[in-house]
Parts: sequence; C-alpha cells; structure tokens
Amino acid sequence: MSERNELLRAHVTRAHFQLTLSKNMIAALIQLDRELQDGRTIEDQIRDPHSPGRVVTGLNRPAGRHLLSANITTRGALISRGLVSYTRPPEGYNFLKSRERHFWAITIAGRAVIVLLKESGLWDEVDAEVPWASNYQPAEAKHRVE
Repeated sequence: MSERNELLRAHVTRAHFQLTLSKNMIAALIQLDRELQDGRTIEDQIRDPHSPGRVVTGLNRPAGRHLLSANITTRGALISRGLVSYTRPPEGYNFLKSRERHFWAITIAGRAVIVLLKESGLWDEVDAEVPWASNYQPAEAKHRVE
C-alpha cells in the first residue's frame, strides 16, 4: 500500500473530487519547480539577479500586481491541497548555505498535477505571463535588439 497524503485526502471526500487551482497557484508551482531544479545554495541564488525562480522586482517590475505578488499565501494554499510540502529548519540553521530542496518539496500529487498542467498547455501559458528575471531585458537593450 502506498503512503497516504492526508492533505490531499482532505480534498477528496468521495469517489470524485475537484481540485481548483488559481493562475497564481500554478505560477507558484512553476516557481517552486524552477527553484528546486536550481541546485545552488540560497545565498548564491540571492546574489544572482537572473536566478530561474526570481521575478523582476524594484523599478523594473511591471506596474501593479502580477502573478506571484502574494507568493507566501499562495504557497500555503498549495500546501493545504497536498501539492507541496515545507519542513521548517531547526533553530540556528544557516538558511543561506542551504538549498531550496532542504525545506520545500513537490509531492507525488503535485507532480501529477504538473503533468496535467503541461499536457493541457496551462503550464507554458502561465509560465509566459510571469515576469521572470531570467527573461528580463532593460528597455534600452530591447531597443538595440529590434
């Protein structure tokens, strides 16, 4: 018998279930997947303005709210649905010398959802809407390219 995901089970109350994800939740899942694939320490990711999971911030960010602007709340929603898990580090742990995968994980249910999102095309569609820093070019660089 496989290990039971209690948080997912809380959503599955009968023989059928509905798992609703907002566009922001999909974006947060994409961001976490990007961060987990980046094997560098958190300190190295912070120093790199073009880290795969980083969004454009500061004066260069898009005006107004954008996907991932309420990321802490959104990741909590993914946890409550049983799609991701978070383990709190012990007190005194050197967070900057660690890696995202030391604390965060995408569950088996989360990986299954990723497969469905990719199959439907939503994964790529939402990914294209997020202002990723790795895709960002300053305005003057855009003009030179054109």
